[in-house]
Amino acid sequence: MFPNAGDDSFYNGVTYNYHGEACQVPWRYEFVNQTDLIVVIKFSTRLYKTPYSIERIVTIDVTEQSLRVEESITNNGEQDLFVEWGQHIAFGEPFIGPGTRYASENDRVCRTRCSFITFKKGCAYLAN
Repeated sequence: MFPNAGDDSFYNGVTYNYHGEACQVPWRYEFVNQTDLIVVIKFSTRLYKTPYSIERIVTIDVTEQSLRVEESITNNGEQDLFVEWGQHIAFGEPFIGPGTRYASENDRVCRTRCSFITFKKGCAYLAN
């Protein structure tokens, strides 16, 4: 969800749709690595209403039985903007089923919310 989360919103003279623009623009993808044991796919997009580009790398590792999602967002503009950045990951079969276990390298990922994120050109500054 980016650059806003939740309901439609209005900021700086622009109306943003439910769950943000990132979920409604086209994404490109490329297979970075693909073997019998690992698949790495890079997804990328550029938003139209704001000067942001997004890159998401998804790694599926059969040996570790893991799915890893890494995401970066870059402000390609000159102006600092306030945004909301959230994940709304949903799984179903075949990833989730009887006996499935969820584990995270950092429990805080699941429980911590940043009150806002300020982007400066190329960097994200988080405030709790």
